[in-house]
Amino acid sequence: MDSEKPEGPQLCGWCGMGIHDGMEVHGMAPDSSVTHASDPARDGQRFLTSCSREHLAALQEHYRHRPGVEQHTNEKSR
Repeated sequence: MDSEKPEGPQLCGWCGMGIHDGMEVHGMAPDSSVTHASDPARDGQRFLTSCSREHLAALQEHYRHRPGVEQHTNEKSR
């Protein structure tokens, strides 16, 4: 089961619009509920997919204001 792409278009995490191959915008955001399957150093980082830079910025801002983000960030920096 190598890195298989999901069937159909990816969806924007902000507006839900289907995104055609090559048009997606990716980024990361702090999220204390995320645990990485094989790399604990990547815990607390959510991978985001959006249809535009503006929607990626809106998603990142949304996750930045979720409860627990500041606490998790402080704990990882110790």
